Amino acid sequence: MNEKNMADIITFGQNLAFIQSKRDMNYCSFALSINYSRNNLSRLESGLKDINLSSAVQIANALDIDVAMLFSRSYRDDKEGCRQKGFIPGDYAKIFRENVLNIMDKNGIKQVQLCETNHEPISRLLSGHINNPRVSSLSSIASKINVSLSELLTHH
Repeated sequence: MNEKNMADIITFGQNLAFIQSKRDMNYCSFALSINYSRNNLSRLESGLKDINLSSAVQIANALDIDVAMLFSRSYRDDKEGCRQKGFIPGDYAKIFRENVLNIMDKNGIKQVQLCETNHEPISRLLSGHINNPRVSSLSSIASKINVSLSELLTHH
């Protein structure tokens, strides 16, 4: 993972730690609530563990938080709006694809300009052939089109 891709993973981990703190849950209880071992939770919170999009969605569902908010750099600062958004079921791979394609179309960006992400070719991601991409791959695409991953995971 490069530094730009890690920023979203680190933000995700920081937001998990913040949620645990705000809910006043001990570490073990919090890990159990999101179906992770303490070791994996520690790696997530430290930004050392890349996860699949489906894992992020499962965690958001378990915490009843909007998926996009887990990747929002302003989550911890937002006193009202973000925290009141509960989990919204949806096909987040599709939401991501549609948002990326709309932005590319609006800004005249061609797929070839984006090249490839870490392990998953952009063409396969954007055509729907990869339905459970790594967060680092999504983050790479987001940084290449200069839009936050949080925004790309938002229902519009």
